[in-house]
Amino acid sequence: MPIASLAICVTVGRQPGIDGEANEPYCCPLCCARILAMPRRFTSALSLLFAVTALLIGEAPVAAQVLATPGFSSIYTPSPTPADQRDPTGPVGVLLRQRPELQPEGFWVEGLHLLPSASVATIYDSNIFATQSNPASDVVLHLRPELNADNGPGLIRYNLNVYGDIVRYASHESLDNPNFGTTLGIVGDLASTLRVESRTSFLYDHSDPASFVLPTANGTLTRLPVHHLIGEQVSVIRDIGRWGLGLGGGYRRETFENITINGVTFEQSQLNSNVFDVSPKVTYDLTPLLRGVVRGEYRHETDAAGILNSSTYTVVTGVDFEFRRLFRGTATVGYREHVHDSSAFGSVGSITYGLDLAWYPSEIVTVTLTGNQDFSDTILTGARGTPAVTDVKTVQAQVDCEVLRQVVLSGIVSYENDDYQSTTRRDDATSAGANLVYTINRYWIASTQYRYVTRKSTQPGFSYDRHQAGVVFKLQF
Repeated sequence: MPIASLAICVTVGRQPGIDGEANEPYCCPLCCARILAMPRRFTSALSLLFAVTALLIGEAPVAAQVLATPGFSSIYTPSPTPADQRDPTGPVGVLLRQRPELQPEGFWVEGLHLLPSASVATIYDSNIFATQSNPASDVVLHLRPELNADNGPGLIRYNLNVYGDIVRYASHESLDNPNFGTTLGIVGDLASTLRVESRTSFLYDHSDPASFVLPTANGTLTRLPVHHLIGEQVSVIRDIGRWGLGLGGGYRRETFENITINGVTFEQSQLNSNVFDVSPKVTYDLTPLLRGVVRGEYRHETDAAGILNSSTYTVVTGVDFEFRRLFRGTATVGYREHVHDSSAFGSVGSITYGLDLAWYPSEIVTVTLTGNQDFSDTILTGARGTPAVTDVKTVQAQVDCEVLRQVVLSGIVSYENDDYQSTTRRDDATSAGANLVYTINRYWIASTQYRYVTRKSTQPGFSYDRHQAGVVFKLQF
């Protein structure tokens, strides 16, 4: 909101933090979980980010992997929660369980472990333009070569992911597009109580119409707009007795191509931005399995035209816990305020929250609950003639079941509320989907997928329904 190597459906995905904690969402592309009207969020890129960020902590179990399919959000393979990292002897989720006989072997070259793969996905989409009336359907083909490389265990570990994605439409050839990206993750355990992490990302992708936030209803497109992202996130974590001190920060540059619908051009480029953020965090071990958390964040965004320059301030507190080997995760609550540099635009504030919870009713079933709140700028105009800020709230539930050792069935439901401040527009987006993954052997994976998305808007013309169903085959070495 994520998809991390074979799966389907939409969701409110979380963006795994580089220090293992689920971060609050940020305006990055293609969240597996927010394929519906996401202001400044572009679905095809986000699924890719979830696919590659999982690699920072090592390759996910093959039997649970889902093929990252841009344009078709999927269930993602979650990263371990902070509780998992502190106590690795605890319960392990279905999607994180190791299955050695099904792992690809890869190749070792000059100290690098290389894992090449290629996948093909065929997807039926009932509403490719996310329109309320006269929806257009099509069959979309994705061809995705990919290479993962890592240096194995050690004090300093790094992982490189490089991918390409060639998209072809059966009936709308003008929408054909190429996508590619890369992510480099580095983790250094400089001492037993000191860890430094870095994540560098680059994306070139094309936006899904479901992510558009425009003053007019979606219509037929002749081409999909391009989106670029380059980012760097760094964190330093130090444990001092029962205390934990962390400091994270980074930079993100995003550019958006203008959108032309029915001959009218909308200036998405005014959202081009440079974003800097810094986030200090303090934790305290109340008990061996209960940790208190206090975290702050300052984020400053400078846009191309300078009109939407803004700062976002966040303070949250919560707990990182485990209860009787059945429940573990992190829950936070706090306050977030989004303030534009121009006093004419004012500010908007709200209670904010973050959820990253897991329940293990048995060894073959895992239930997860995630959710968060954030603000996002749009090109919509509010009642005072100023840009409308969106208050985005999401929640998602996912169930993963190991039907057989080589077969994993996942189901997911999600809800998103987009409240456009200073306007009468409110969007409620609900999605539900299922994914069946069959790991044939260490070389081949197959999956079948289905997702239903519906958005109800208070503004006429902006509601829509969408069905997506497909099959994916992946060859890995």
